[in-house]
This record gives sequence, structure tokens and C-alpha cells, in this order.
Amino acid sequence: MRRSTLSQQAEEPSPQDHKLDEEFIKTMLEVEKHYAAFNKHDKIRIEQWSKKLCQVTLNSTWKQNRNNYALLLLNCIMNGTLNDPFNKVPPADALPSLNTHIVVS
Repeated sequence: MRRSTLSQQAEEPSPQDHKLDEEFIKTMLEVEKHYAAFNKHDKIRIEQWSKKLCQVTLNSTWKQNRNNYALLLLNCIMNGTLNDPFNKVPPADALPSLNTHIVVS
């Protein structure tokens, strides 16, 4: 019985995780709303990155990193140009950590 309770607790997202997920959803809705002006090649790249960022995880650190990438992607879209790393295919493995100052600059 105790083991079952522990596994249920591990599966429930923390309030911080819930907030990170909500922020991510809002950001990705903005990405979806604004990327229509890009050419077909760039749209495909944006969709590839969106798919990569939408991979499900329970790891809070990865969620924060995911959100940083999403904000940076939105910033690129709003500026009308895909900068590194979004001008390439997303990596097949885990995304490297982004520095927060890169996202907000």
C-alpha cells in the first residue's frame, strides 16, 4: 500500500511544474499564432522545434529549459528571423541548457 501511495505522489505535478506547463502552453500558442508569415522552409523548422519542445517530461529542470527555448523561439518569430539554434534541425537527444540571459536579451 505504501509503495502505491509513493508512486502516485511521484506522478502528481508540483505547483511549480503546473506553472511551468501553463507558461509553456501560453508561449507555444503565441508561436502558433505568429509563425504564419514565414516561408515554407522556416515553417517546417519551427514545427520541428515545436514538436521537440512538446515532448512530455516530469523533470522540472527540463521543463524550465524547455520554456527558455520556447521563449527564445517566440522572440525569433516576433523579430522575423530564425537565429541559432532554430535555424537548424533540433537535436535528437536532450536539448542543451540555455542561459537565461540569452532568452531575455
